[in-house]
Amino acid sequence: MIRGLEKNGYAAADYRGWLIGLGAVACLLFFLWPLAALGLTQGAAWVLHAAAVGLMLGLGCDQTRFTGGPWWHGLLLPFGAAVFGYAVVRSMVVTLWRRGIVWRGTFYPLSELRANRL
Repeated sequence: MIRGLEKNGYAAADYRGWLIGLGAVACLLFFLWPLAALGLTQGAAWVLHAAAVGLMLGLGCDQTRFTGGPWWHGLLLPFGAAVFGYAVVRSMVVTLWRRGIVWRGTFYPLSELRANRL
């Protein structure tokens, strides 16, 4: 899955690195920080983070009604968000490193991709 997003992750952000960075930070703040905060906070802050985690996991489980998956897949929401965030950042790094993308065995330079955006 991660390699499958390699050619489109950076393009989805219109080849803007700051947008990829913003998305990665948002992913950390909204999906991973509340879980980490349960071990790092106490008192009222812990209660608020526990409520945030409960709400996040509850909504993740509830949305499976619409996707047709088992409810417990919703418990994997933080893990999925972390994997997706990693995949998009990796897409940007690989695209910049190669100075383009490889799709179906053909190399497309980043300069041409940026010039032909919609």
